[in-house]
Amino acid sequence: MVRRRSSHFGSRGGPDSPGWTTRLARLASPSWRAVAPHHGAHKSSCGIAADWPIVSPQADVSAPEIKDAYDAVRSDKDDKTWLLLDYAGDRSDKLVLTATGTGGLDELMGQLKEGNASFAYVRVKYANDVESTREKFILVTWIGKDVRVLRKAKLSVHAADVKRVISVFSLEVPANSLDDLAEEPIVVRLRKAGGASYDRA
Repeated sequence: MVRRRSSHFGSRGGPDSPGWTTRLARLASPSWRAVAPHHGAHKSSCGIAADWPIVSPQADVSAPEIKDAYDAVRSDKDDKTWLLLDYAGDRSDKLVLTATGTGGLDELMGQLKEGNASFAYVRVKYANDVESTREKFILVTWIGKDVRVLRKAKLSVHAADVKRVISVFSLEVPANSLDDLAEEPIVVRLRKAGGASYDRA
């Protein structure tokens, strides 16, 4: 069963063109600075003034319902097996909980959109041998084929911020197609990871 939270996703986004590559790299850098164009502002040789506050690339993962859903997926007393985080808007760095569910990877895949960059946390249950089963947790970074360049440029930094909240998992799974989330290959990788996981991952 899917529980989807209502949220608004804007349709606007930054230019998605090769000419933005250099600027995107600069925007994604924590040390990048720019200056508000006020009268008399000193500008650098590239035309950007030097005393604008730092543009932070960090994701906002502070919504309490994110941590609550993470704890629920991990709890043996809750039937939730996955959660999904999306951005609050095309130009926002705030992540919001958009859905949770009880149906595992198959159910999660039905919630992923080609225009979204998303993070998901999933409990995966599989047979360890003929007499026992195991449960492990995976962190999915989803990049749909229609995600804009500016969003892609920030994802590696945002993933680190997400991991400060969703901190325990055995496997990180980057995915840009549903084939990347096929359960059998993921289970094979989890089995190979064996005892290499940390905590109750």
